[in-house]
Amino acid sequence: MSPTKKVRTAHQRPQRQKTLPEAVAQSAPAKLTAFAVRDRVVHSQFGEGTITAVEGSKLSIVFGTHGKKQIIDSYVKRLKK
Repeated sequence: MSPTKKVRTAHQRPQRQKTLPEAVAQSAPAKLTAFAVRDRVVHSQFGEGTITAVEGSKLSIVFGTHGKKQIIDSYVKRLKK
């Protein structure tokens, strides 16, 4: 058997890969969170903590006995003031 060479025609061009900015632009918009820095929250495993940074739905929280963790906002509940 002789190897066959694949020949591409104009209508068989491979799809162009999306560049990172195009992929980001077509992805879902960043979710806004209702949490703010210095809010007190509670997590089912880590207990009570204080938010130190907010990036979209990702929260940086310092817990008393577990240290600093990054947690998605849907996994914590705000403590009443």
